Amino acid sequence: MTAATTGDPRPGDPDWEYPTGEGRRSPAGELIALVCPDGRSIQVTEEPDYDLGRVYYRVEKVGTFTLSMDDHHEVYDVTKTDEHRSSRGYRASAERGYVMEVHYGRKDHVGRQGGYDPLPDAPTLYGVELFASCVYTASDATRHNGWWAPVVRRATGATTAEDVPPGTRKRTAMIVCALTTHWMARPDRARLDAVARARRAPARIASARREIARIEAEIAKRRAQIDDWNAYLARQEDALNAPS
Repeated sequence: MTAATTGDPRPGDPDWEYPTGEGRRSPAGELIALVCPDGRSIQVTEEPDYDLGRVYYRVEKVGTFTLSMDDHHEVYDVTKTDEHRSSRGYRASAERGYVMEVHYGRKDHVGRQGGYDPLPDAPTLYGVELFASCVYTASDATRHNGWWAPVVRRATGATTAEDVPPGTRKRTAMIVCALTTHWMARPDRARLDAVARARRAPARIASARREIARIEAEIAKRRAQIDDWNAYLARQEDALNAPS
């Protein structure tokens, strides 16, 4: 089976270019040059993680950005009411498409980051260390205005965070946009997405089964109430029709 059929990068071919031309695929550890929407270049090393379905992009002189597909919105799609589904806001959100998440730092473990501690190798821009993560859509990132990218830093308290200055936020958005463009053109993106979905599936299956059981129990309770009301109705109709 060839790399073209598996969706993996072509091994041993450092001159293979991504379809968009946004940088050159290089052997692991070598720098690739990406251009941000504002015209500034960044030097990046990439490290795909095929166990977690993520890519660690280390930007020279800045730090690491962990990118991955995010499909947590799917559970909300299931729980929305018909009225909510018909709303303009929901339709617009659903139509934006491919959802992603960026963690500021190297997120090479499963679960939430403990406390309010930054991830290892968290990016630092203009002297500000970035913190936490951001969920966004790939189409949002291409708008280049940065409104979609909430970026925070750890505040003075142990469990508080605050927005970064506007300049830091804009520069972060430019970098994430360049990395997102690279991610979207990756020949192994389908494989990374499949890994991420498979990793989350067991917990989601268990959650879905619990929710189905809860709903079925609620339905059984309601059916019992309907039976009680039908019996009450029958008694009242008998009383109405009884000979006087």
